[in-house]
Amino acid sequence: MVEALRARNFIVSAGDIETGQDFFAVDHAPATTLITNPPFKHIRPFIDHAFGIGVQRMALICNERLWACGKGKSQFERHRPSRFINMSWREDYLGKGGAPDRALAVSIWDTPHAETCRYEVWGRDDLS
Repeated sequence: MVEALRARNFIVSAGDIETGQDFFAVDHAPATTLITNPPFKHIRPFIDHAFGIGVQRMALICNERLWACGKGKSQFERHRPSRFINMSWREDYLGKGGAPDRALAVSIWDTPHAETCRYEVWGRDDLS
């Protein structure tokens, strides 16, 4: 993701838990806009922490069912995204081959709490 953004001339500051950067140890936003694919098992605390340290705009790759549970509904009411997008395909982003078991989505915030959330479905052609 970092290289794709840099190839499009975005200024990118990158970090990863696997290379020693722990986002939960950061106490102020490294940038006002965050685009990331956080570990799904930590995604709820990640969202709360991001907005708690001053992130203003964010796009997250997430599970298609992020908001479809009691905890999801509660967090949605605290940090409603501007858009929630389901993908019309399942991407084998881990390179395991075969049919991927998880459908992905993207949650986009233009502000830490939007008044409304627009739902979209993107096909592969929508990404070019």
